[in-house]
Amino acid sequence: MHKLFIIISFTLCLISAPFLNSYSQENDTASEEISAEKLNINFENADIRQVLQLLALKGGVNIVTGPEVRATVSINLKDVTWEEAFEIILTTYGYGYDRIGKALIVEPVEKLRLKRQVEKELTVAQLAVTEVFTLKYIDANDMKAVIEPQLSPQGKVTILQESVLGWAFDSGNTRKKERKKAFKLRSNKLVVSDIPVYIEAVRGIIDQLDIKPRQVLIQARIIEVSNDYLKDLGLDWGTGGTGAESSAMGTVGAGNDNLIGAQSLGSHAAPSSFLPSAGTITGTFPFNTGLSMVFQKLSGSQFEVIFHALEENVNTNILSAPHIVTLDGHEATILVGTKFPILKANTSGTESTTVTASLDYYENIGIQLNVIPKIVKDNAINMVIHPAITDFTETLKARGSADQIIAEYPIIQTREAETNVIINDGETIVVGGLLKDVKKDAEESVPFLSKIPLLGLLFKRDTVDKGKVDLVIFITANIIDDARKVADIVKQSSEVVEKEERDAISNK
Repeated sequence: MHKLFIIISFTLCLISAPFLNSYSQENDTASEEISAEKLNINFENADIRQVLQLLALKGGVNIVTGPEVRATVSINLKDVTWEEAFEIILTTYGYGYDRIGKALIVEPVEKLRLKRQVEKELTVAQLAVTEVFTLKYIDANDMKAVIEPQLSPQGKVTILQESVLGWAFDSGNTRKKERKKAFKLRSNKLVVSDIPVYIEAVRGIIDQLDIKPRQVLIQARIIEVSNDYLKDLGLDWGTGGTGAESSAMGTVGAGNDNLIGAQSLGSHAAPSSFLPSAGTITGTFPFNTGLSMVFQKLSGSQFEVIFHALEENVNTNILSAPHIVTLDGHEATILVGTKFPILKANTSGTESTTVTASLDYYENIGIQLNVIPKIVKDNAINMVIHPAITDFTETLKARGSADQIIAEYPIIQTREAETNVIINDGETIVVGGLLKDVKKDAEESVPFLSKIPLLGLLFKRDTVDKGKVDLVIFITANIIDDARKVADIVKQSSEVVEKEERDAISNK
């Protein structure tokens, strides 16, 4: 009776197998559907090799059994795929398999374990070789982090640190004593020890990653100009042309045909209010939070028009026009200003104390610009821009027990912001809205009468004119493919600055 049941089960499977196999040859998609098809399997006292062959026909694969594979299978499975049934049967009866191409080799688990152990020992027994890789562009520390996971268990990679002789430079501190900028020592040599096949894999990785990085030329023009003149040009930093933000009402339109679009950032200054676009919102809304800086993108033609107009104004003062080239993804720092020494008090002695002052660190005072450019798709440049304006206001005196001044600490006013923008190659981003009050002494007098000794004082008076000066920073980014392009761009920019200086001298 048992034999009859097994024969009937085999016959049913064999009847369906040729149909499934021919259908698999006609359509690969159908083969995948067969592989995922749910089956009901019931075997009793069946030879495991015959069971595996039936599963091979059902799954359209080749299953090869070793001579040690012998067992009688009695199993009842419902709603399983052929692969699940295959795994369950092997696990239940102490067998495993290796996959070679499309063939599954079934052997006892212990034999497979010993086989893998021998393969591992043979791999370890191979003579390890050591090779020194000299990198052209990428830092060895960065490359080490990439290739270490790709080595064999006995593989090892070390960085050859070469000693460097020369000057030690200290750039001082920027804004905080605790913020020390540390530069790691770069190295370009890797020493890799491993078996030859892994060494070749490391070589392929280095060839793909150690490529020449692109560079970006950052040009900054720092200009002081009358705020009234900027408004005459259509640059109104108080509102902008693409909207403004209020903590009470979100983003609203601030359209104006005379404005070039801008985006406001920060919440430190205090423009009072603005008039929204007609037909959208009625009335005016207070700008309670204000803004500290405005970032505005200009195309090449827009920049040329605005910068030329600023050049023609006699009250425009170009403070600085630095250029700096940096690698793609690396930070460029520009400082226009001074380094103010910060002193600390040192007390010594027990019975009679002596107070001395020594240098603690330097604080950057002036205009500092940090830019991190990253070249993205279609030669666009993603830039993180961090401008910071610091001014010295007054000094705070620290006094000792006998009302003795032991140290003086400066009070520094800081205006800074940070943004992330995407511009095209050669476009310019403008940072504005950095206003400061200026006073100008003047004298009003009546001609001739004011020149009379003593009595002339009655016919003249001294006045103080108050106004606002806006500090505007133009930042232009160019992708550099060769050194000639750098020279051409810098030469063109230098000619513009020299022309401005000549015009300023002639107008005095």
